[in-house]
Formats: sequence, structure tokens, C-alpha cells
Amino acid sequence: MLAEILIKEEYQKKMKNKLALEIGTGSGLLALICSKSAKHVIATDISREAIECAKKNAEINNAKNISFLLCDLFSAFNTKLKPDLIIFNPPYLPDFDYSEHAPGKNLRMQDLSWHGGKNGVEITMNFLKEAKNHAKKGSTTIIFLASSLSNFEELFSLMKKINLSFEIKARQRFFFEELIAIEGKF
Repeated sequence: MLAEILIKEEYQKKMKNKLALEIGTGSGLLALICSKSAKHVIATDISREAIECAKKNAEINNAKNISFLLCDLFSAFNTKLKPDLIIFNPPYLPDFDYSEHAPGKNLRMQDLSWHGGKNGVEITMNFLKEAKNHAKKGSTTIIFLASSLSNFEELFSLMKKINLSFEIKARQRFFFEELIAIEGKF
């Protein structure tokens, strides 16, 4: 929710005739918002169902400047891809003990939409490490969300280690967590 507001209010003018990349598009909402002013948007997801849903939403909204790819994070791209904006609304909730709920249960695809790893930041940390290879130094803007339920210290430590200058752009408190929108540049 915060990422949608951020993009609408702050980035539509900045995105004019630029390339945007959304990792983990889900329903495609953020890609649709970017498509209103971006020259082109690439929307990816690890879920085939999410990609199909996002394609249908783009078709319904007559968004012809969005390409969709089924892939995990940046796995479909070489490092020559250097978008102007990279958006990631990651799975950010920490692991919980499945054995209490369903012994022997494996993660299903829908679980991947919220499961951010043991501390809730592992997927985001992998994203940031890979994003560095796809960012134009000093000009690619990266926007992503984090949750107060995940291990912020581990995430902030990595951002400093990989030289991601960042600022918290927005916060929104819910009854059980706080979501934080973070903007960064390498």
C-alpha cells in the first residue's frame, strides 16, 4: 500500500519516458501505476498464477507498455539491464514453525508471497545484493517495503555493507506491525 502511494505521488513525473522494473508483481498494480508515465515496465514474479493475473489486469487497463516474465528476482536478466526504477514489495514476514500447523508441510507457491525467510529479510537481502548489479550508480532508484516483524538490524547492516544510501520514505502502522517504505540508491 505504501509503495503504491509513493509511486503515485512522487514518481510519476520522474518516470516519464524511463524504464521501470517490478520484482514480484503479484496482481500487477505497481506495474500498472508505473505504466502511466514510464516508457516501458518489466514486471516479474516467481508465480505463474501471479503473472497470468497481472497480464489480465494490464489487458483490462489497456496497458500496452508492460512486459511480463516468470522468474525469481533477477534470474532472467543479465547485468546489462539497468532500469531507472526498481520496485520490490517483498515477502517480508519471518518464518514460523509449520510443524504446529501441518507436520511435514512444504512451502506452497502462495506461501512464497509472504514468507521472507527465517528472519523475514532473507529474500529482501538477496534482492538488494542482486539489485546492485542492475543499478546505474547514483541514478537508479530502488523502492521496497520492510516490516517491523522482520529483522531490521540485519537488513540495515547489509544496506550499509553494500553501500546502498537509503532513507525511510513512509511508515504505516497496522494493529500487529508497521510497514516501512525504503528508497535507496547505490
